Amino acid sequence: MSRFALAMLLTALVGVTAVRADPLPDLGDESAAALPPYQERQLGQHFMRLARQQLEFITDPEVNSYISQLGGQLAAQVQNDYDFVFFVIHDDTLNAFAVPGGFVGVHTGLILAARSESELASVLAHEVTHVTQRHIPRMLVKAKRLSLPTLLTVVAGAMIGGQAGQAAIAASAAWGIDQQIRFTRNYEREADRIGMGILAKAGFDPAGMPAFFQQLQNQSRLYDGSYPEFLMTHPVTADRVAESTARARQLPRPSQRPETDFLHVRAKVRVLTANDPRQLADGFADEARAGSAESSRAARYGQALALSEAREPQQARALMAALESEFPDYPAYRVGQARIEEDAGRLEAALVLYRQALEKFPKAPAMPRLYGEALLRAGHWAAAIPVLRRAQEQEPGDAALYKSLATARGNTGDAVGAHRALAEHYVLLGDLDAALRELYRAGGMAGENYYQAASIQARAEEIRRQRRARAPDSEDRSRLHSLSANNNF
Repeated sequence: MSRFALAMLLTALVGVTAVRADPLPDLGDESAAALPPYQERQLGQHFMRLARQQLEFITDPEVNSYISQLGGQLAAQVQNDYDFVFFVIHDDTLNAFAVPGGFVGVHTGLILAARSESELASVLAHEVTHVTQRHIPRMLVKAKRLSLPTLLTVVAGAMIGGQAGQAAIAASAAWGIDQQIRFTRNYEREADRIGMGILAKAGFDPAGMPAFFQQLQNQSRLYDGSYPEFLMTHPVTADRVAESTARARQLPRPSQRPETDFLHVRAKVRVLTANDPRQLADGFADEARAGSAESSRAARYGQALALSEAREPQQARALMAALESEFPDYPAYRVGQARIEEDAGRLEAALVLYRQALEKFPKAPAMPRLYGEALLRAGHWAAAIPVLRRAQEQEPGDAALYKSLATARGNTGDAVGAHRALAEHYVLLGDLDAALRELYRAGGMAGENYYQAASIQARAEEIRRQRRARAPDSEDRSRLHSLSANNNF
């Protein structure tokens, strides 16, 4: 389905967590009435379910862990009640977006366009601000005189961005384009101002934001009437660059941060999205010879991964082993060695390396998950269960981990445990009906085990209470009915 179709579907699925950001303008009860907190969360969850069906998500644990940690570090600088979820879309276009309820997506194209961690962090801080400042609910308040279908079309267009978003906005002739642009530009300025403060509080260089804006403006001149999606939804003007530059000068400049993690994740993203890994390996080799010590090290890492993708394991092993020998305290190299062995079809050898990495770096992000999922791929179901449970302690809100645990439990013959794990998977996705169905199946299999049946029943009742608490009232139901009946706008 096209992104325009996704935008249209999004308008029909109203629904994430209430926020009180600092500084958040006092809007009284108006914004909450326009889009109540439970509907805001639902809207984001519905969007994510649709997005998973239509967009290609990056599933690499190291990349996702880095983006989640970077985004979480920024979100922690603002008082808010959101449970933020940061994710990466495999898309070469230069784009990032925020969905109500704390869901923030970034395209691989934008990660690769960022020249420093501060530039990438500036985009995430900007998107975090869109969420914490409740820009979608505030847009609803400003335009409350409009019909809900027309208004939500514009909201969906603004969220999706690009040509699809422009088409959605253009389709709602009841709202003057000038007014819509004025609203969104005001929100962009607010996101710049507050986002830059978040950057500084988190210890990043606030000059990363105007530097990235300037890069966007320079790149826009290379496009022949077809701008990157980020520029369509985040228009960069000379005034905006000047304002952000002046503001950055007023904020403290931190001491230079190490770029090691950023450079290595960026190198890995290049490999994950490469059309010709062998050619990319040659490019990395050139960069390793010409770059600084830090960038050269990341280029050697990227070269090894690219050679592994190109089915040249012997040279890949030598490069990664040399890095691991020089920098034994950097976990990505031991994981890289395991990845090379797995690519070469030597899964048992890879498992030894994954286990060694977990033993040496027990608190490293994503390490239990990497080993647990490798055990699943090797069919070691029973051994995977405690490792995946350890990964859940590190990443308690990750729905995919519950699905992996369900696979492991099911293959060990624990059907009840598999259905219970799937139920928690669906709870985290916001699909409470599916969660209850899994618990009903688990209850039917519990047999005469009283304690197990009672535990399942208690969890089902918790979910039913959660579902009742977020159920729309009569006015909300009539709005949703109106939306579903007006699907041709």
